[in-house]
Amino acid sequence: MIYNADAKHLYTEFVNEYENRPVSPELTLKAVELFINTILKE
Repeated sequence: MIYNADAKHLYTEFVNEYENRPVSPELTLKAVELFINTILKE
C-alpha cells in the first residue's frame, strides 16, 4: 500500500496525538476515516 505525503503526515499526527493523550472515539473514527479516504484518492 502506498501512502501519499498528506496521508502519511496525517497518520503521524494522529499517532502522536493518540500517544500523548486519550482521544475520544468520535475523533479517532473521524481521523481514521479521513486517513482511509485520503489513501483511496490515490
